[in-house]
Parts: sequence; structure tokens; C-alpha cells
Amino acid sequence: MTDRGKQLRNSASVLLDSWGVALRHRTPWSELTPRQRKAMMVRGAVQLGLLSAALNDLRRRPAGQIRGPKPLWLAVSLANYLGAGPIAYFLIGRRRPLALPLISSGTTSH
Repeated sequence: MTDRGKQLRNSASVLLDSWGVALRHRTPWSELTPRQRKAMMVRGAVQLGLLSAALNDLRRRPAGQIRGPKPLWLAVSLANYLGAGPIAYFLIGRRRPLALPLISSGTTSH
């Protein structure tokens, strides 16, 4: 195989994760650089935070304030590829509270 062919094959097996760190498919933790390890830990912490916030909000929020059934949004939130499930819940699943009218204090200024 030519050098060009090896380059193409190697570049095809490299994936870029969401933080822009090149990772080979199924690279063992021990083979990752410190930068790659840090990026994976940060991404994992962000995913866990988003999932925790979404599940907590879903548990506390009344069903009338959620678009669709709660079990559906639970399943969507657990589909946690790059935090997409919890983000979808926060952007689409929750109903926005209605704006409350301002109550005047009873005094009028002339």
C-alpha cells in the first residue's frame, strides 16, 4: 500500500469529537494524550450535568407544563449523545410559562 493510501485509510478512521480532539475509534484511555483525556472528562461532566438538570426538572415540573408525556421526555433525555437529549427537552419539551399581567399598586400619577 502506498503512503498516500495509508494516509487516507488512517484519516478515514479518525473521528473528531465535539471538542475538536482527534480520537481513533475505540482508543484505550491509556493511549490518549493528556489534552484528549481532559476533553473527554469535561465533555462527560457537561453531559452528566445536562442529564441531571433535565431529569430533575422533569421530575418536579407538572405534566401540564410539558409538551407530550413525561415518559417520552425521560427516554429522550436518556438518549444522551453529546447532551442532545437533555438539550432537546429544555428547548422543546418544556412549555414556557405565561406572562403574568402587571398588577398596579392602586396609585395613579397625573
